[in-house]
Amino acid sequence: MKPGGRFGFDTRDPTARAWERWTPATVWEAVTADGSTVRSWNDAGPFENGYVSFTTTYESPGWDAPRYSESTLRFLDVPSLGEFVAEAGLVVDEQYGYWDRRPVGPEIITVVRRP
Repeated sequence: MKPGGRFGFDTRDPTARAWERWTPATVWEAVTADGSTVRSWNDAGPFENGYVSFTTTYESPGWDAPRYSESTLRFLDVPSLGEFVAEAGLVVDEQYGYWDRRPVGPEIITVVRRP
């Protein structure tokens, strides 16, 4: 990034404890372009050392078997995120809780720049 350049990104705020709602009881449905319905849900493990691993299951009536995706996310609080930004030689210009600029939580939208 050039000096003075800026970019924004989002992370999850660990204080919101979102992973506690990533359970098989919360199911999402989507309709694909061909009209098929796909259902999905998460099954999250415990929060350990700032990380949460989870499995997302996808199923559709037209499929022979469910499909799975395994992921791990790292959750950083605002001070830890600031440390990473500074270590990268960047400066935090702005932080919000969502792209509409509400206060921090449940997400952390960070806009940084290279001095």
